[in-house]
Amino acid sequence: MVFDLSSYKSGYHEDVFLWDRTTGMTKQVSPGGKNLSSGGYVSSNGRYIVYHSVLKPDSTEAEWPPQQSFLLDRETGLTEQVSVNTEGLPADEGATSTHVSSDGNFVTFDSKAKNFVEINQDTVHVFVKDRANKTTEIMSVSSVGIQGPGQSKDSSMSDDGRYVVFQSFAPNLVEGDTNPISNISDIFLRDRLEGKTWLISSANGSGKGEDAGNGTSGNPAISGDGRYVVFRSNAYNLTAEKKNGVFIAINPFWVSPDGK
Repeated sequence: MVFDLSSYKSGYHEDVFLWDRTTGMTKQVSPGGKNLSSGGYVSSNGRYIVYHSVLKPDSTEAEWPPQQSFLLDRETGLTEQVSVNTEGLPADEGATSTHVSSDGNFVTFDSKAKNFVEINQDTVHVFVKDRANKTTEIMSVSSVGIQGPGQSKDSSMSDDGRYVVFQSFAPNLVEGDTNPISNISDIFLRDRLEGKTWLISSANGSGKGEDAGNGTSGNPAISGDGRYVVFRSNAYNLTAEKKNGVFIAINPFWVSPDGK
């Protein structure tokens, strides 16, 4: 389990810690210092931890005004900054809300940076970093590659890195979305392999824009195998019971390991 907590060693500023349920031991994994480290997430196999911080590894003083995203490999003990472009330059507007695939190769984060890909909408987007190929891909786009003009954030990724779910205020990621920009947010799923985007928070899982939830949806999470998505919503038109609360949806793009 990974969590952030105020640390005495860092002068009562927030740091990221790992709690080992087997040993009962707690270990600080972010660099201690006088600035913020938070948002920890651990891979399903426990090897990789991602978090965001204004500190570089082995540093005690802030390196950047905005936070950046980092990955710690517990097996090698090495920490790597993942919110960088192909030239190795850090996100020019910082990065937060980090998530990692089970093999540690794919990392998602939210950023308003303009030095990853060509940006034509000045807002926060969701990105995926491919560590092996040293590329960064934008997730908050429609199936035909149109960027959303509303904020996208709070991403979650399947263990193999194929599926990414996120919350977005963008009204143009699927056709016919009737929710106004910056007013009601929806939950979307991006299939990185097929390059398709699906509206998860839709009535009876139709995926159609005109069936979008009539209330704000957020806090999405996807199962390790990518089959299920859970989220909370204030919308009351998502099911026949017409109640808001916590919902579970099936990924329409999901393919079982045996191909069935």
